[in-house]
Amino acid sequence: MALTPTRKLKRGATVGNSVALVTDSSGNATTAATTATEIGYVSGVTSAIQTQITAKAAKAGDTFTGLVQFSGTTHAGIQLISLTTAQRDALTPANGMLIYNSTVGAVQKYDGGTWATLSVSGVPGAHASTHQNGGSDEIATATPGANAIPKAGGGGTLAAGWIPAGAGLQLYDENPSSPTAPNASGTNAFAIGSAAVASGTESVAIGEQATASNTSSFCIGTGSTASGTYAFAFGSGAAASADRSFAFGEFSSALLPGKFAFAHYAVNSVVGDAQSGLVHAKVITTNATPSQALIHVAESIALPNNTTWAFKILVVARRTDADGENDAWEITGLIHRDANAASTTLDASQINQIGATAWACSVSADTTNGALQIDVTGAAAKTIQWVARIETTETTG
Repeated sequence: MALTPTRKLKRGATVGNSVALVTDSSGNATTAATTATEIGYVSGVTSAIQTQITAKAAKAGDTFTGLVQFSGTTHAGIQLISLTTAQRDALTPANGMLIYNSTVGAVQKYDGGTWATLSVSGVPGAHASTHQNGGSDEIATATPGANAIPKAGGGGTLAAGWIPAGAGLQLYDENPSSPTAPNASGTNAFAIGSAAVASGTESVAIGEQATASNTSSFCIGTGSTASGTYAFAFGSGAAASADRSFAFGEFSSALLPGKFAFAHYAVNSVVGDAQSGLVHAKVITTNATPSQALIHVAESIALPNNTTWAFKILVVARRTDADGENDAWEITGLIHRDANAASTTLDASQINQIGATAWACSVSADTTNGALQIDVTGAAAKTIQWVARIETTETTG
């Protein structure tokens, strides 16, 4: 400190290097206990020290308004407050709040009036958040095949997915004596159920002994089969055998491309022995020569062996190279096929032309392919597009 005329050094006192002077109780100048190191702490200070201290963030309750950065390689990281679910629920939370929930073992955030789990062992939070109140998700691998999950209780596997902890995902409600694991051997295939097989690329088989064996085939139901490409079978014992065919209902059978087959149980537990069907045929004519309407360009409307159909056909025709010429026909009839294609017989038919063109439409039995044949006749130098909708009521036995 600076000396004034009223202050003087104590007689005999000496002053060393790098010390601070203070006055004692008698008003005499003397050296302070402050060390040279402590004096160095204020070197370079250009403003009030207390003002700078006050501006620092408090340990609790303060708000940072800028970017907070952490650097270095030896620090321990950031540790969030650890709370149980009950302690968390006792908070008055604000959007953006983060905690570590020790009950579920996960980091959680509060947003939009609810707590959501950010992750569970690296699992996307969108799924993990469904188990935020005391639950968690588990994922496992098991043989056969990579990324398989054992069903609860053993005896089967399921393609990789999520299983609620403690609940498990059972393939069976009962306890089967000899369960067989499903087999999803096709690329990107999926199979669920005892002995279910999805061997087609991107095929799906769901149900005991369900089989999807072709590209993008799909079947659901015990013993259902989808063997055509893009075929769909739904129902116990349903069979979609043709490409792009659909079989709906127990023991339904779709044997023609694009056919819809509908059934509700079978008469004698035989696939397709009591059902209805719907299929479309088409052809384009440019002359007056009879042409056959076919399914998917080249497929006949074939009956299975030992089958009888009652049918109703609605045919529409339109000239496409000029406007103003159209016609339609309504045809009903009965046809059957016994042990082979040669036995196919048209038992009866009735044809009603709805329009008034000179074009023609007829039906017959195709004994070469064992099929219902639809023939149409247009006109010379006219492009005519024909489409036939064939509805059938079918029995087999």
